[in-house]
Amino acid sequence: FRRSSARLTDCALAKLSLIMRVSRFPVSRFTSLVGSTVQVPWRGSARCMSSGHSVEQEIAECNKWRTVSLIAAPACLALSAYFMAQPHEHFEEPPEYSYLRVRNKEFPWGDCALFDTKCWKAKTEE
Repeated sequence: FRRSSARLTDCALAKLSLIMRVSRFPVSRFTSLVGSTVQVPWRGSARCMSSGHSVEQEIAECNKWRTVSLIAAPACLALSAYFMAQPHEHFEEPPEYSYLRVRNKEFPWGDCALFDTKCWKAKTEE
């Protein structure tokens, strides 16, 4: 395993270098991954999956998306509450067919279904 992963790509080394600069962990935890080279100079030609070129840019990008999230989440909640409060069509109750409430044996709690609140309220009022 060590031989196959001993040579990391430039992009992976750059990201590892960024992690080591930003993190609170000691650098010695990561030295086994990159060997003796801990700090790797940034190569401008490496794409690195569209990450920033410096820690400051990464922090600015993180703050930008935090702000977008803090603005978008309440807006989405407000819109969904508005649309849920709008009047909408209510459908008719289905007909009560005779085969729907077949009781071959009494329930221990009575004739009401377990989660039928209307029946329970009517039973307690009697």
